[in-house]
This record gives sequence, structure tokens and C-alpha cells, in this order.
Amino acid sequence: SISLEGNSIYIVQSLPLQAYDVLRAKRNLHMIINIVPSVLSIVVLGIVYRIYIVSVILLVISVALYITFHALFGLYCNLKRPVLDWMNEQVNQADTIDYKVRLELKQVDSQWKISEIGIYDYELNS
Repeated sequence: SISLEGNSIYIVQSLPLQAYDVLRAKRNLHMIINIVPSVLSIVVLGIVYRIYIVSVILLVISVALYITFHALFGLYCNLKRPVLDWMNEQVNQADTIDYKVRLELKQVDSQWKISEIGIYDYELNS
């Protein structure tokens, strides 16, 4: 999110705000945009499939914690390595370290799921 300002970051720096206020606003916007639809989806899912209320609450908490971690990790990575000289917003997002770490984690997660399916199929066929 820091890298999206690009060469116009001086506008944000010239505002009479502390850096912490700007970062907190970015974090809060990320969390509002992601947590509200997630919680609504989980509640609807719980109602439709009649999931136990404890499971729904735990799922809401775990999703909220993940989104919070993702917001803070993204800010941390963008503060450590901002990419301010970009021509295209998509290229900018693909060049950030946050994106690369998330991509690697998705690959590890997908490989874990594939190995789980292989173990499950092996147990069924044995």
C-alpha cells in the first residue's frame, strides 16, 4: 500500500499528519474492506449449513486474525522495500516482497493440500 503512492508520495508526506496516522488509516481501510464481507459470508454460511455457533465464532476469529496479520505484514514489507518507480499498478504489486511471499505461501499450501489428497486416496484404496 505504501508503494501505490509512487512518485507522488511527497503529497502524503506534506500533510500535517504523523506517519503513524497514515499507516493506521491504511491498515484500518484494509481491515474494513476485508473483514466485513468475510464475517457476513461466514454468518450466512453458518445459517445455511446450520453450523454450530462455536465453530462460526472460531472461524470469524481466525479469519479476522489472518486479515489483521496480512494487513500488518503488508505494511511492514512495503515500509522495508517500497517500490516507488513504477509505470503500471499491476507491475508495482507484482514487484513487492509482500506479493512474492504470499505467492510462495500459496504454493506451499497447495502442495500440502495435494499431499493430503494423495494420503486420503491411499487410505481409501488400501
